[in-house]
Amino acid sequence: TDMLNQHLDGTLATYYALHDGLVRWAPLDSIAQIADSLRNQTAAIPFAEVKADSILIQTAKDFGKNIQDACLAIIRDTAISGQRRDFYTATEALYNLLRTVQYDKKIVYHIKCPMAFNGDEEGFWLSDSTKIVNPYYGTKDPTYHSGMIGCGSVEDSIAFAHS
Repeated sequence: TDMLNQHLDGTLATYYALHDGLVRWAPLDSIAQIADSLRNQTAAIPFAEVKADSILIQTAKDFGKNIQDACLAIIRDTAISGQRRDFYTATEALYNLLRTVQYDKKIVYHIKCPMAFNGDEEGFWLSDSTKIVNPYYGTKDPTYHSGMIGCGSVEDSIAFAHS
């Protein structure tokens, strides 16, 4: 429904702002503020509007709760490295939420960095573009500076409107 899609559009916009904050190595409290907005927006998603059976609606609600929990963890994190791990948790919950409710307003790309954590553990993020802008390394990495900003590959997309 329109109301559901408006909420999901807003949730995605805030998620993308969180991504951008991590890319530019924004201060912890700035990233925490965006995470708090994302938590509040996710809490307000009108799941009753989902056109699906009760099991699917409950699944969607559970993913919504996972996003909120990850946002709370981001708010409590004391280092950007922790915020990035929790961002990955939020990413996967949001990805699964959008797939569960079959979000069909815009294409959302699921992008993988093969070395997001410790140089050998993968992490994913969502984007409205196939352009790779890696939030796990960003523009000010102590080792790579902005050298890893393009590290990643599009692994999947949510494109229910175009199927």
